[in-house]
Amino acid sequence: MNQPFTEEELRGFRDARVGTYYIIPLRTTREELSDFNLNTCAEVLLRDGWSPYPWEYDDLYQHINSIFSYIPEPGHSRASNATSAIGINFQIPVETAMNQALSGLHVEENQEYFVVTEDSRSKAEENLYFRFRCMQIVMMHTGIGFLIIGIESKSPLTSDLLLRAGYNQNSSLLGFVGMPGQTLGFVELIKSLLAGTDMTDYAGCLEKDQPDRILRDTTTYSVAVFRQRIYRNTSEEMKAGIQQLCLNLRHARSFGTDNCEDVDEEAFFNYAALNNVSEQKFIRWGIYTLFERAAQIIFENSQDADPINIYGENREDNYLPFLLIALYERYSYLFFSEMLRYEDKVTKKSGDWMEEQMLRLKAFGVILPGDMTPYHNENIFLEEQRKIYDIDQSIQLIDDKIGIIKHIQADKIEKKRQLVEKLLAAFGIVSILCDSLGLLNILLTDTVSPHIYWVTFGSELFFIIGVALVSLILYKRR
Repeated sequence: MNQPFTEEELRGFRDARVGTYYIIPLRTTREELSDFNLNTCAEVLLRDGWSPYPWEYDDLYQHINSIFSYIPEPGHSRASNATSAIGINFQIPVETAMNQALSGLHVEENQEYFVVTEDSRSKAEENLYFRFRCMQIVMMHTGIGFLIIGIESKSPLTSDLLLRAGYNQNSSLLGFVGMPGQTLGFVELIKSLLAGTDMTDYAGCLEKDQPDRILRDTTTYSVAVFRQRIYRNTSEEMKAGIQQLCLNLRHARSFGTDNCEDVDEEAFFNYAALNNVSEQKFIRWGIYTLFERAAQIIFENSQDADPINIYGENREDNYLPFLLIALYERYSYLFFSEMLRYEDKVTKKSGDWMEEQMLRLKAFGVILPGDMTPYHNENIFLEEQRKIYDIDQSIQLIDDKIGIIKHIQADKIEKKRQLVEKLLAAFGIVSILCDSLGLLNILLTDTVSPHIYWVTFGSELFFIIGVALVSLILYKRR
């Protein structure tokens, strides 16, 4: 393939700022699902040092900003918009989180880290330096949530080594720049962030004592910002060049290398070009996404261009909200389906709770692309995410799930009714026997033998215990 970029442009790509969001799916640890509610979650997070962080993206429709604003005010048991809000969004300062994970060791706010590689356990490789930029947790009304960890580095290799993409096990270690010998497991940091939140990883690896597998379901969203603008005609060659840069980011390779053999025809790729004053085409960004992986490049000549711009008032080209919406719908459906596989989990209370949350999901959580953002490219991206995760089909099946819940509940109610009838019949027999034996006792009280009374009493006790055992057996078989 012909190289669409000049050597000067390729050299400039080496100075890219690379950011990656790790989006780790979570689920509640509550045994009784009906005990889960966002108000309790918010109180726990506030107690543990997290602080509310509502969405304030001014280029999303206003109702989208409000769906993550379930934040109870002090002294109030429920937030004013608790009915329509689908989740809460909290953050914790990076230095606070790191100090908690390190059990007393103090780190500065802008502490730099590096990935400790297998072949270089003691050497801090400068090209693998990175900083943690954000640590957030999102909890949804459906009992699922997401832990979001954002890092910024100079190389896409950093985030790939930290996640160990393609492996089911993760033993990545963080080294501390300026603190020789000090290390921390990436998984240990995640465990520390989740401690006390009543949430665990979705696959339950922490509960199964398999913490090294905690990242296997992680969705990554990587963004590379190039501090230059590319002016080109929007030819197929230029489009292929933009796609190539996205693939470089996805596969953690040097920007500008040829990745044509890695193109997945089933993946979604899109890019944006704008007309400038000289009527040339200005390439703004490109995005490449497939199942549980998204890679985006942005051309921006501003020195303030930020790959982790979650804290900005304007979301600019950050696609994180769209990923969260799609993942929320996907994992909520998976969670309900999983709970229904275990009949003992569908109690009357939990069944009512699941039915209510499914209805809330359909009422407030199913967001069509055109209802979220006025921009065409973002609509197309969210539409593709819904296709990747089969969201529309899953939502259609929710009514079937509600019907299953009602069937299970009706079946249990019928079994309980039959059990009550059997118990009443059994105790009716006991009552008749007791009355008969009581009459026999009266008739035999004046007999010559003093042992007749105790024989009668023993017979009564024997029958009562026998009927009780039969009732217990019937109860266990229900």
